[in-house]
Amino acid sequence: MKLILIMICDGDKERVQKVLLEKGYTPTFIATTGEFLEYGKSLLLLGVEEDHLKEIEQLLSENTKRFHIKDGEQLKADMFVLGADIIKGK
Repeated sequence: MKLILIMICDGDKERVQKVLLEKGYTPTFIATTGEFLEYGKSLLLLGVEEDHLKEIEQLLSENTKRFHIKDGEQLKADMFVLGADIIKGK
């Protein structure tokens, strides 16, 4: 299982949520503020199996606007993938 953190601009939030829901993914959105998680952007949390990462990346590429420039390269969304171990309580 992987935990995906995706930072997108608020203008893309509804479109991305709709597309993910149509594909069977149920994301959680968190409004952000501050230095790293800037105002006007949303943080999307999504838990998926590793074999779904490429599909998520493709969906984001097709459904987000360019909003961030890093080292001269335009990025559509910032996507962070973390390993996630599920520990079930008793």
